[in-house]
Amino acid sequence: MTVDFTDSLGLQELSDRIGSIFSDADISFFDLVMNALKGENGLSLKWIWDSIRQAFAAEAAEYKLIFASILILGIFSAVFAQFGQLFESRQVADISYDIVFLLMAMLLLKIMQQGMDITRESLVAIADFSKLLVPTYCLSVGFAAGHATAIAFYELALIVIYLVENLLLIAVVPMIYVYTLLSVMGGISSDTRMEGILSFTKKGIGFVLKCCVTVISGIGLLQGMITPVIDSVSTGALQKLVSVIPGIGGFVDTASDVVYGSAILVKNAVGVAGILILLFLCAMPLFKLFLLALSLKAAAAISGVVADVRMSRCVEQVSEGSVLLLKTMTCAMGLFIVTIAVIAVTTNRGF
Repeated sequence: MTVDFTDSLGLQELSDRIGSIFSDADISFFDLVMNALKGENGLSLKWIWDSIRQAFAAEAAEYKLIFASILILGIFSAVFAQFGQLFESRQVADISYDIVFLLMAMLLLKIMQQGMDITRESLVAIADFSKLLVPTYCLSVGFAAGHATAIAFYELALIVIYLVENLLLIAVVPMIYVYTLLSVMGGISSDTRMEGILSFTKKGIGFVLKCCVTVISGIGLLQGMITPVIDSVSTGALQKLVSVIPGIGGFVDTASDVVYGSAILVKNAVGVAGILILLFLCAMPLFKLFLLALSLKAAAAISGVVADVRMSRCVEQVSEGSVLLLKTMTCAMGLFIVTIAVIAVTTNRGF
């Protein structure tokens, strides 16, 4: 029965399409579904650990260079800031400090541009993967719970894709870049006149991310409280009506339980495989963004001791932008996972 459902959903064709788009992903969606049907997760802990170790070894050198470059420029800024106090004319020291600050600004903007490129590519990949998976998954929901539930959750999935493509990709990521530019501009002057707008921008981005998760969770839970019950009542009434027919009632009742149980098993297996594929696709970008944020945070902490106060404050504020990129990426992945989890839990029909 489960094999019939997997054939009807065209999982092998979906797996081939996912593999053709994400050619770097050395993992099969169809194999993950089959493993989930057997009660296996398809990903060994040893394989996960080896992947993390190899990724860290490949990326650590680049972020060590970023960390060292920021510290060296910070030390030079402190030297030139103190050097100017030894002479009556501070022009040479001020010009030298400005040159060092420009180098630091160029370095920070280049680093953040790399982080935003990683985030954009990952958000596009999440949206493309969702567009591939959602029709198949909602079709499996229709087999398991009914057409009304499938249509309702299909609309929810489209909202998630819309938020990722338009709100996060087109609005939030550019706002993070604006925040980075404002942070660099604020580091030019010794006063704190930019603190207010920086704080407002940061809180606004965080508020948008929290609203996305809250809205999707709320809509999913509300739909899960209503639409599955509607389908369950209609199919349950028909099942009970047929079950009272003498001779075939018991057979029909048992057969329907087997059919619905198999459909729910396939639905949950497709959902688990989709989440695993998404985690696999997002693992490396999240890891890179984490290392980026960690490097900038560590450099900001140490430069507060060895660098000029304006320079260290600029690095600290830019490091907050890298944390916002990491939160944006996590939010996009979380929206998809929450949606799949809500659909899976609310459409199990008591199994």
